[in-house]
Amino acid sequence: MQNYPPTLYTTWTRAQHYPKYARRSGQLECTDKFHVLEANFELSHLEAATVQTWEGLYVLDATAEPDEATHKMHITLRYGSPTASGAPPSSDGKPEYYMEDGGQEIPIDKIKKNGTPYFSSYKVNWNYHCVSSASSPSTPGAWSTATNPETSIGAEYRWVKSLDSMRSDESLVKAKTKNAESVLVPSPVVVEIRRYSSYGAAAGSIIEIGTRVTPDKTFGLSGGWLVVGSSVRQEGRQYVRTTRYQMAEEWDTDLYSAG
Repeated sequence: MQNYPPTLYTTWTRAQHYPKYARRSGQLECTDKFHVLEANFELSHLEAATVQTWEGLYVLDATAEPDEATHKMHITLRYGSPTASGAPPSSDGKPEYYMEDGGQEIPIDKIKKNGTPYFSSYKVNWNYHCVSSASSPSTPGAWSTATNPETSIGAEYRWVKSLDSMRSDESLVKAKTKNAESVLVPSPVVVEIRRYSSYGAAAGSIIEIGTRVTPDKTFGLSGGWLVVGSSVRQEGRQYVRTTRYQMAEEWDTDLYSAG
């Protein structure tokens, strides 16, 4: 073992008579201390320190105390085995998975990227009114078959979402057949839990929300997966990162980037 853990920043100066070592309850510990001018100290330095490892030891605690007399910050790093914080080395960051029932609201007129309706039975007349400026309008043939509101249904006919959109010379020919604008469809959620002995390691593993990432375990399901939540909480002396992956038939690749 090397005698000294790394000095993380060039602005840090190691305190005299440090580092110090101890063995408690069968576990090796090391305490290292530094001082740095207040102007050169940032809280992010403590977070960065907690992801450091040295000779198989982890930073279990990182603290900083101000010294008003010298305008310095005194920093203490305590290294130890992950077992000292309740997490054995073999399980630090090891994933656990479970699945939740979930649902997703899908617009009934959603169109897939390939141009086909998300709901194969969708008809425009579900959520669009048919209006006309003809003096004696009749129901156009395309009214019952159109699957895209851009479909022409005659020179004097058009689709409108709301009757408030009718012009003064138009009248209602056929009202929409459904009052719903969206449908709740099954959308399973895989929850991934990882436990860490340091906050920095847990925070550093957070996945950006809105990223298309497939979890390592999908419970046999196939589809697109999107990170809809990723957070860290403290649980005793451990830091728990929880990530939620939601499944859908597809996620728009123009809106959600791949992880």
